[in-house]
Amino acid sequence: MELDVLNFIPSPDVREECKRIGKTFSTREKIAVVFWSDRPMKDRTDAYEIIGREDSEHQKKLLPIITWMRNTLGSFPKTEDGYVFFSGKRSVFTGHLDSCVHTTFSSALKRCQECYNTEGKIVITKAAVDRDYYQTAFLSLDGIINHICIFDSRHQNGYDPEKKLNPPHPNIPCPFKKGDSVCFWFDPENPMVFLEQEEQMCFKYIGEDFLTGRLSKGLSCPCAQLMYFKHELPHGELQVAQKAVRGEIEFIDAVNLIQSCRNEAELIDLDEQSDVCTTEDRDESH
Repeated sequence: MELDVLNFIPSPDVREECKRIGKTFSTREKIAVVFWSDRPMKDRTDAYEIIGREDSEHQKKLLPIITWMRNTLGSFPKTEDGYVFFSGKRSVFTGHLDSCVHTTFSSALKRCQECYNTEGKIVITKAAVDRDYYQTAFLSLDGIINHICIFDSRHQNGYDPEKKLNPPHPNIPCPFKKGDSVCFWFDPENPMVFLEQEEQMCFKYIGEDFLTGRLSKGLSCPCAQLMYFKHELPHGELQVAQKAVRGEIEFIDAVNLIQSCRNEAELIDLDEQSDVCTTEDRDESH
């Protein structure tokens, strides 16, 4: 069985760039691509096993991790005496109504899917009764397990041997150029303006502060999480910034346009506040 490691790169645009230039990866890079991917725990386990066959030293390092991941993945959903499952927004039991204890994994999963599907992820904990031990699983909305972490008296901050790999981000080709409209693959509705690639696969960008709507410059990583924004940038500061970055407008013009956007936003806020006050006055008069 062959492994196409490109399938473990989250961004479809980065995958396409790798194919275009015929990018190949070393064994170490393949491990890193799988480690930093968004793929389920089972997929990563199977991938590590295939990659390990390429090099005996890497296989020796990966084998105990593969064994732990496979055993834990198989045992977590099983009903066992002395264990209960609980679901909720938190990974620890609070006793509040946002948590519920179950005797089976399936019932805990069903509750999560019905009640807590707005966050895009599910957390289920399998806890030992009267014992300082529990496992917490992080799942997708369709119930696929992505990670499992064990907590006990020896590992109060959690134990997950896969994290010991912690490889550096692999050198993956970046198709994005200065001024491109990009977004994270998991957040396709929030655009950014790509500035430049940094070391360790980081990138600089210009975005909009979600509270103020004003421009903010940031540094994030890795580039493999990015894809092209599929729509035109909405009218506003970010659109002006993109034109300035691309050299389509002069610096002074960009500053004036940004100030115009801010004045327009302030007028809209004043109008909305006025509408609220008018409605409240009307209600009080009745």
